[in-house]
Amino acid sequence: MAKPAAVTAPLLQQLYDYWDGRRRLRMMPLAADVSIADLDALNDHLLVIDVPRFPPGLAIRFQGEALVGIMGGDLIGRNLEAMRASEFSALLQQASRSLLATRAPQFVSEDCIHDGRAHHIEALLLPASRGGSSVDLLLCGILIDAAKADSSQALPKVNS
Repeated sequence: MAKPAAVTAPLLQQLYDYWDGRRRLRMMPLAADVSIADLDALNDHLLVIDVPRFPPGLAIRFQGEALVGIMGGDLIGRNLEAMRASEFSALLQQASRSLLATRAPQFVSEDCIHDGRAHHIEALLLPASRGGSSVDLLLCGILIDAAKADSSQALPKVNS
């Protein structure tokens, strides 16, 4: 499976290469072959999501420090849907649904507004399985770079 061509950020390339090396010739790696400890350089930008066999939703297993603010707090152990509603949460949830439908890596590069500020988001979402062909784990690298976002999109902060 080829890396999405748009992935140019070194941290996301590193995540893809790790994932690709773990999957060997399978469609996706086994969840047991994926270790957060192996991804120390990425930890601040990493989101690991468990996909339960039965809903209610996608459970956050690990959340990097750089993601706490944009996700609305520490959400470890909670469902992805617990994120504060925002353009970022809609973007992440849509990419997650696409990955679950296709079982293929998803790459997103978009500008969004969060807390009245423009941000450029680059996210790489990668599947893993406990065995078989179902997606049981999402390994997500998420970079938030406000400097890349178009400054003309900046809005005054509104307290809610």
